[in-house]
Amino acid sequence: MGHYQDINPEKTAGTENKKAYLIGGGIASLAAAEYLIRDGHFDGKNITILEQNDISGGAMDGSGNAKDGYIARGGREMEEHYECMWDLLGDVPSIEESGRTVLDEFKELNDQDPNYSNCRLIANRGEKLDFSSLGLAEHHVKQLTKLFLVTEETLSAATVEQFYRN
Repeated sequence: MGHYQDINPEKTAGTENKKAYLIGGGIASLAAAEYLIRDGHFDGKNITILEQNDISGGAMDGSGNAKDGYIARGGREMEEHYECMWDLLGDVPSIEESGRTVLDEFKELNDQDPNYSNCRLIANRGEKLDFSSLGLAEHHVKQLTKLFLVTEETLSAATVEQFYRN
């Protein structure tokens, strides 16, 4: 996202009477709630997140609550190019220090205790595998690139077979 998109949208009339119900307590719903507050001008009390499990966080393996805050357990390799994540966390206020954001805290933690992986893919009881190609042949990469560059109008009647060959 560039600075041109980094705007504060105007509040839509009647927003204060609207309610949002988000299904699942994972990172997608937490992010959606933050964007509704920031960009949609929703009051947080008008947003309900419904989660069937005893713990929130979904696939991020997170936990917490609105009063005490949320955490992601275990190591996470949060790299500099995660622009959407940094945009989101840059607007979430710290529960520890006034005037700071979750992004401030995350960056500080990463600087103090860098997290990286020597191996990201293991099979056959500990055999380290090369993940750099993601199992894709060169022609698969070209097919995916072609798909990324296609306009919505061109895609409207297209089939999967038109883009992918074995």
